[in-house]
Amino acid sequence: MDLDSISPEDVMKAMAEYRQITHGTFLDQYKFGEPSTRWLVFEGRSYPAKAIVGAAHGYARPDLGALTGGDSRYKTNNALRTLNRLKTLNRFKFRLSKGALEDAISPDDADQHPFDPTGVKDTRESTRRAIFLRRGQRQFRQALIEAYEGHCVVTGCSVRHVLEAAHIHPYQGRETNRADNGLLLRSDLHTLFDSGLVAVCPDSTTVLVATELNGTEYERWRGRRIRSPRRGGQRPSPEALRAHMRRFGW
Repeated sequence: MDLDSISPEDVMKAMAEYRQITHGTFLDQYKFGEPSTRWLVFEGRSYPAKAIVGAAHGYARPDLGALTGGDSRYKTNNALRTLNRLKTLNRFKFRLSKGALEDAISPDDADQHPFDPTGVKDTRESTRRAIFLRRGQRQFRQALIEAYEGHCVVTGCSVRHVLEAAHIHPYQGRETNRADNGLLLRSDLHTLFDSGLVAVCPDSTTVLVATELNGTEYERWRGRRIRSPRRGGQRPSPEALRAHMRRFGW
């Protein structure tokens, strides 16, 4: 572990990767859970600080590789110290935020800076791009829509605006964009699947729901058999489903 070798450029590369493959896939690829402490806020966008620094380590030291959430030596404080060091270089302007992603301005800040519509940056296009990426690469998503006839494999939802292409094995290039490595999921279930709170049993193809979701609306899907694709070759890979379960300790 060589955090001192990480440069602002390495962090920028990690953030670019995060934007490209989206939040859930990035955390899954580097084996991090949902951040509960610090976010790195750069140019109006929030990034999971610990995961970003872990990925940046792989860019700085390809011989050692990225730091993952499974590395017990790598603590949140390590990431924060690294980011604060980079901030002193005056080449990397960012801030650290506690808690969840920040979209709202605090009342105190609002009082100090009255709202001026002429000074508001239009972020709608970047939001549309983020939604597009989150739904999955276009051809991969379309293949899953055709395979499952436009229905979420768990809920049966057919509203295409909320249907997303979920990778079972994390995205690692074109070879992972296969119908048998994907599930067409409603956006909320995609998030839960990427977080390991929902899984699919490879033997029975039924839905597994973590006990953490007991008492919620998602408990109703436990034991539900997922929808079958149109062709046998499009069925979810049992090995990929098993690997997903192992990754999250099922």
